[in-house]
Amino acid sequence: MAMELLAPAGNETALRAAVQSGADAVYLGGKSFGARRTAQNFTIEEIKKQTEYCHLYGVDVHVTVNTLVKQREIGELTEYVKSLNDARVDALIVQDLGAAEIIKNTCPDLTLHASTQMSVTTVDEVKELARLGFSRVVLARELSRDEIERICRTSPIEIEVFVHGAICQCYSGKCFMSSILGGRSGNRGACAQPCRLPYEFCGGHKSIKNGYLLSPKDMALIDELGTLKRMGVASLKIEGRLKRAEYVSAVVGVYRKYLDLLEKHGDTKVTKEDMQILTDAFSRSGFTDGYFNNKLGADMMSYASPSGTGDTKYTHEAVKRCAENANVRKIGVDIAGTLKLGSPLEVTFSDGSRSVRAVGTLKSEKAVNVPLDADRLKAQLLKLGSTPFDCRDISVTVDEGVTLPIKEINAVRRAAAEMLADARIKREKGRVEDYVIPTCERAAPNKIELTAYVTTDEQRRAAEEASIKVERFRPFSGTLNVYNSLTVDYLAKDGVVTLSPELNLREIDELLRYTNAKTEVIAYGRLPLMIMKNCPVNAQGKCQGGKQVYSLRDRKKRVMPLICDGEKGRCRAVLLNSVPIYMADKAEDIKRLKINCVRLLFTVENFSQCVKIIYEYKRAFADGERVDAPAENTFTRGHFYRGVE
Repeated sequence: MAMELLAPAGNETALRAAVQSGADAVYLGGKSFGARRTAQNFTIEEIKKQTEYCHLYGVDVHVTVNTLVKQREIGELTEYVKSLNDARVDALIVQDLGAAEIIKNTCPDLTLHASTQMSVTTVDEVKELARLGFSRVVLARELSRDEIERICRTSPIEIEVFVHGAICQCYSGKCFMSSILGGRSGNRGACAQPCRLPYEFCGGHKSIKNGYLLSPKDMALIDELGTLKRMGVASLKIEGRLKRAEYVSAVVGVYRKYLDLLEKHGDTKVTKEDMQILTDAFSRSGFTDGYFNNKLGADMMSYASPSGTGDTKYTHEAVKRCAENANVRKIGVDIAGTLKLGSPLEVTFSDGSRSVRAVGTLKSEKAVNVPLDADRLKAQLLKLGSTPFDCRDISVTVDEGVTLPIKEINAVRRAAAEMLADARIKREKGRVEDYVIPTCERAAPNKIELTAYVTTDEQRRAAEEASIKVERFRPFSGTLNVYNSLTVDYLAKDGVVTLSPELNLREIDELLRYTNAKTEVIAYGRLPLMIMKNCPVNAQGKCQGGKQVYSLRDRKKRVMPLICDGEKGRCRAVLLNSVPIYMADKAEDIKRLKINCVRLLFTVENFSQCVKIIYEYKRAFADGERVDAPAENTFTRGHFYRGVE
């Protein structure tokens, strides 16, 4: 089975360029709930119009509904999903499990795809998503070829992978850097791309390297199409909803060429000329296949510049496919015409799966002078002009000595073309169900339990000696961002659910009115800003062996510690916030929420620091004593009071 080529469409021009360049499907965002809020995006009426355009060419439309959804937005999301169902789109790309539940219960016939924002990295996660009703998973971009192949081998649903375009330094869906440092959440479609800013790599107070240390090159897997096909990958995704239409045209055109060659010849060899087309369209110091081929390190990075390098150039063909009325892509049809004496002309158009028949209004007559022969009728029926159709085969039957006005022949041909176009566009609308989430009477807990996540043995000892529950901090496990009661209820079977640190106090209160599940908030600790497979420490030819030695310093002189899992040469890294959340002095604000647990996150603290923090939180939450705030500029309130848009 041929692999799908899935193209980005940030606006109408880019969408049409993608279609004309040979995309099998496009993905786009509406004005709400999409992870590319700064793209032009589409209104519902525009989505409906462009979906019809795509369906004419046999191109599917996938709509991104891939932001995390707040409790108060559930009603808005429900109506939005209904409107997308009315527009006959082919699939919704979803990150939030609560959103998926809303979609399944509101429009059960809509197809669900799991967004790469879910950071799916294992076959068990794929199988669980299949159980939840997803038909496709977009895998995390950090996976190697072996990991992708292992998932494809046992996956019960389709697998989609990114093959070209910008990649993130952090696992998608796990990045809080833009959110914590600037209040613009990537999980809400408003990422400020702090990864494209300059940083200093430091050991203690010593500066070791300066540059764009978190800025990866763009991915390009054009040489791996045969490998991806043999693995069983269903869809190849090109990144670029913020890119211009000419970029989309150029990249889709090259990938279309080599996918077609792969189908014909079983393998491909990309020419230097075509690789240059991709480079000219956009690149950051060249391309990388580092994740796919396990070539991590400095070679993956664009340290010198976070932007495109070189002059952007596009081929004449790429530009031509971006024209407003571009008519490059053609749909093959078989045409049949029948003209009998005393009867109107009958014309049939067939695309292989659909067949339509148009009948004229004028009856043919006996010719007085020059009769209409088969060749002349064929010539007129082949004048497809500005239609999207191209004739594959034509057959005509004409009685001898008949005639019919050329104007009538043209009218019947146009009618047949319009009928086939309408038949290709037509889609049945899915079912719509009423779905309301009931509120509940949530009881306040008798006491709020303190728990601790720890990264070192001395932190564990401090927690155990204080007799509070302790767990190992595992930032690399598949963790989900919890924004609403539906996601809480799904995860509650595993015990206490940790709410997203992006929610403010009011939003937490709204959420808890709809669930009785046990929940907790992180009320102390340095939040992970990034979780990275390509360790910045290893990229500098160093390793800190599981200890905290190195940090990054930003333009505002904030020092952000780096911790890692200690797997020498292959470690994964976590970039921590420069200061911890501190809420012991604001304990009453958290108690009013009817939360069950308060999480203390220990990362770089030593034994005595942990003891001090635990003592302060016990006084505040267990004993109800007043606790003073730490010194100014040594802590943050996180998002408890500000939240994110």
